[in-house]
This record gives sequence, structure tokens and C-alpha cells, in this order.
Amino acid sequence: MASHFNPAMTICFATWQGFPWKKVPYYIFAQIFGAFMAGLFVYGQYHEQIVAYSAATIAAGKGTVFNGGPASIFCSFPGETQTNLGYLFMIEFFVDSYIGIIIWACLDPANPFVSPQAAPWAIGLAYSTMVWAFADITISTNMARDLGTRLVALIFFGREAFTYHSYSWISILVNIPATLFATAYYEMLMRDSLQKIGKGAAVHEHGEEGLNLHLTKSGISGQQGPLSPGMQKVFSLGSQGSTLHEGHKMEPGFSLAAENRTNGGI
Repeated sequence: MASHFNPAMTICFATWQGFPWKKVPYYIFAQIFGAFMAGLFVYGQYHEQIVAYSAATIAAGKGTVFNGGPASIFCSFPGETQTNLGYLFMIEFFVDSYIGIIIWACLDPANPFVSPQAAPWAIGLAYSTMVWAFADITISTNMARDLGTRLVALIFFGREAFTYHSYSWISILVNIPATLFATAYYEMLMRDSLQKIGKGAAVHEHGEEGLNLHLTKSGISGQQGPLSPGMQKVFSLGSQGSTLHEGHKMEPGFSLAAENRTNGGI
């Protein structure tokens, strides 16, 4: 969920975590195309039911593109009375920012409160909370899911899939700046990885003595006293060492807690 299923997260990984920018367009295309193909499969599998429902809503004078209509099977549309685009923008921005900061916190290797095993549950709960709270107002949360399936709605239900209440730009685009804002807030004001690691979220094959020696050489800690017990979720960085941070080289045998969460995966 917190990997590259969302174009906004892919852009954030490139911005903050060193993911290659040259790969970003390919990933985003794959995400949107995947949603598009999923929408086609849904239409094909439930074709008879969708056609019947469309005929019923047309006969009732409602058309096919509205909140709760046939087209809304594929993408989000605001309610008939939800005409305040500024309000819809702020709701979408808040929801996407909330989800973004939860995802980034779960991926932080220095976060002692969420284990790699618990991260999918925490992120899923964040999504669920926002859906329970704001789905009746209309939210999107994912550019790829909305744009890919909105193209399917365009094919089968016409241009109104993009023009209805002038809403589509909110559901498609707001997710990206909102998630960038959330991750920037976390990176600038909340992340404290080196200090947390120096306080005990790391182990060394030579025990605390080896870890103290490494931290002292790296300039992370100037004390030789014992460290607090490290988290047990660690992985070995191998005998050649690895980069802890710019300017800090890990010694052979050094292990870093939950490092796998920094590379955009759970």
C-alpha cells in the first residue's frame, strides 16, 4: 500500500528517499494504466448490470454521471449539492495529507512505535478512518486510481465524466501536492533518524562496545556509556558496510533497525 501504487508516493520517494527521477514517469504510467485496465475488467465483468442500471437512471431523467450513478462505479463525483469547489479541495487536501504523513511515519526506520509487520495495518486504518469520515463528502486519495478509471468512464459514459461540476481536477491532481506537503512536514519537523538510531535502534556484531566505537567515530555519539536496548527488527548490512547518512560510513558488522522501510516498501 505504501509502495508505488500511488503516483504521489512515487514522487515523494524520488524527492526525499533517492528514488531515481528517470523512473518516475514509467511508474506513474504503469499505475494509471493498471487502474485503467482494472476499470475495463470491471465493466466487462458486470456489463449487463451496468447497462441495466444505466437504462434505469436515464429513464428516471438522472443520466449516468452523478454521485451514485453508473459512472461513479469507476471514479468519484460530488453530490448534487456539493458545488463549493474550495470546500471539496480543502477536504481532499486534508485527507491526502493525513494519509501521507501516516505512511511516511510508518516508513521511518527510527519510528519505534510501528513495526514493519504492523505498518500495513496502520496505513490501512488511516485510509479507513478517512473513508469513514469523509466519503460522503467525496474524496479520491489516489491520482492513478481516479484518472485510470475516469478514462474508462469517459469511454462508456461520455465527456461528462471529466466535466461534471468541474470536479475532476480536484480528484486527479490534489493528491500530489497534499502528499508532498505532508512528507515535507515530516522530513523537516518530525524526522530524527540519526538521533534515534544513536540512542539504541541499532546493533553491532561486537555488541555495545563495537556499536559505541562506531557511533563515536561517526560523530553520532560522543559518549562511551551503554546504549538503551535496541529494537529487535534489524537486518545485517553485510561485511562491506553501508552508508548510514551522508558523511557517515558504517563499519563491517553494523546492523540498522528497520532499514528496509526507508526504500519505499513495507
